[in-house]
Amino acid sequence: KDDIVTEDKIDVLRTIGYLDENNGLDYMFLGSVLILLLLLWGVLATFMKSFTQKSFNSRNELMLIASIMVLTIFLAWMAKNFFPDYAPYITIGFIAPVLLAIFLEIQLAVMVNLIITMAVSVMFKDNLTFIIMLVINGTIAAFLSANASQRRRISLAGLAIGAANIFIIFCMGVIEKKDWPTLLNESGIAFLNGILSVILAIGLLPFLESIFNMITPLKLLELGDPNHPLLKRLLMEAPGTYHHSLMVGNLAEVGTRAI
Repeated sequence: KDDIVTEDKIDVLRTIGYLDENNGLDYMFLGSVLILLLLLWGVLATFMKSFTQKSFNSRNELMLIASIMVLTIFLAWMAKNFFPDYAPYITIGFIAPVLLAIFLEIQLAVMVNLIITMAVSVMFKDNLTFIIMLVINGTIAAFLSANASQRRRISLAGLAIGAANIFIIFCMGVIEKKDWPTLLNESGIAFLNGILSVILAIGLLPFLESIFNMITPLKLLELGDPNHPLLKRLLMEAPGTYHHSLMVGNLAEVGTRAI
């Protein structure tokens, strides 16, 4: 910026591919991105058909996965356009593994996280730290959020992601010979990124449950609240049935966990 462009500099920009001399849309560029995304979608579809057949055959679950992926990539695009200097560290990319681990399965959450990482890495092709951060912490987020029956556990996942972000940025900063002020600044932003990702995921949960008509462990706990009007009525009008249902439910839980 603010530098005088000479003929030599034009030649350098042209050589490294940073000079856009095309008028109108770059169809080669758009076509390449489209083919890359189709290949990534093909990999995900093959994985789902082989290992998560239930989700592959469910329109609701496919729509949920697609919506979360589009939202994550859109947030990355927003960060890239509005905060270009810190975009890799403020991209809220961990919502996808958190939400999918809660709604569906760990394996699918990890795989979708890898697909999103590869797709978004096209935007941040010169930033290896971002790719490593998203792969490692996305996997951590999926395992920590799976089968979460308390929002506190999901919140702890956010702290864990933030802490892991600090370690990754510190290690990569040392490898890339960055100065301490830059390291501290990027680490602080990345720590907040982990927490904000989980906050956003928790906020989206009830909306996604309603839109896609899906049940999570958190929703089941809400339905099983003894203060629910229907359960209170059952306790008052049919206490024997109420007590019997609780005992059968507890036995079923113990049996299911054992299996």
